[in-house]
Amino acid sequence: HEVDFSECNLKKARFNGSQLEGARFNGANLRQADFTRATGLLLDPKQVQLEQTQIELEALLRMASALGLKVSG
Repeated sequence: HEVDFSECNLKKARFNGSQLEGARFNGANLRQADFTRATGLLLDPKQVQLEQTQIELEALLRMASALGLKVSG
């Protein structure tokens, strides 16, 4: 299930319900993209363009962990 979206313009793309384990997005424009109900999403916010991008809480926690952050509560 690996796919490479590196450097792609995915502005306003809809990934609703997609399985994205192993997907690469380096350098991609993900502004206003919708990842609602997508699973396996891991984005490096330093490597992609994010603005009004919709993601699930699980993906946000994975991103925080990848950045070395510990989320509590």
